[in-house]
Order: sequence, then C-alpha cells, then structure tokens
Amino acid sequence: MHKIVRFLVLGLFFTLASCSNTKNNTNLKVIQFDTTGGSLIETIEANKGDLVNEPSQPFKTGYNFAQWYYDSDFSLQVIWPISLEENLVLFADWEAKKYQLDYFIYEGYDETISLEVTFGDVLPSFDVLTRTDYIFLMAFIQNQTHKADKYMINL
Repeated sequence: MHKIVRFLVLGLFFTLASCSNTKNNTNLKVIQFDTTGGSLIETIEANKGDLVNEPSQPFKTGYNFAQWYYDSDFSLQVIWPISLEENLVLFADWEAKKYQLDYFIYEGYDETISLEVTFGDVLPSFDVLTRTDYIFLMAFIQNQTHKADKYMINL
C-alpha cells in the first residue's frame, strides 16, 4: 500500500511539473505584423525583455515601405531594436511610388509632354494623340521609341 501511494504522489508531481512548463510561459512574447496589404512577415517570438531587431521589409506592388508603427493611425513610430515587454501588433506604412512619364509625339507635333504620376493615378488623355483621318490604337511603355503614325490606321 505504501508503494502505491508513493507511486501516485510521484506521478502527480511529474504531471504538475510538466504542465507548468508548457502552458503558462508568461515570459514568451510575440510580435505580429500587419503589413496593410503587403507581403507576409512571420511572427517573431522572444522572451520578455529581449532586444528584437527589425525584420526584413515587406513588399507591396506600387509602393515603397516607409516604416513600422505601434498603432494603425501611424502616429507612434517604432525605433529598432525594441525591448519586447508585451505582445505587440505592428503596422506597416507605405508611400506610393512616383513615376516620370514622358510622352513623345511625332509626325508634325515634335512635342514632348512630361508629367509625374503616383501609383494608382488615372492617366490623362491628350488631344494631341488625335490625327485627322486616323484612329489611335496604342502607346508603348518603357524605353521603346516608335513613331505614332505606325500605330494609326488611315480611314
């Protein structure tokens, strides 16, 4: 009978000891990243008080990553490294990319129209892309130079 009681006491001790190490680790803290539409950044886990360095920057088409913030209003900027004292959700702020567009108009116009646009802007239409008795078909982007009359159809 003495052996059974000793066995039960030891079993209960080991059960309680193993439970306290796995479920209630209040020292472990996490940082989650809300990239506000950008690529996924994995959650960081660290012990309370540890210094945590900035993760790699997220990616978002048409935008440059600006900065991490503690709040979704982007008023409290994160200064890295941070001492992790509590669980956090950090928010990514973005700046829309700007592009320089140059429209080269040929065949009687010999004019260049330049403008700066921001990603997501609606591009303006230009009356100079019309020509009597022709229909404009297309424009080319990037470093391609083509004469406009090659891409118009004579009516």
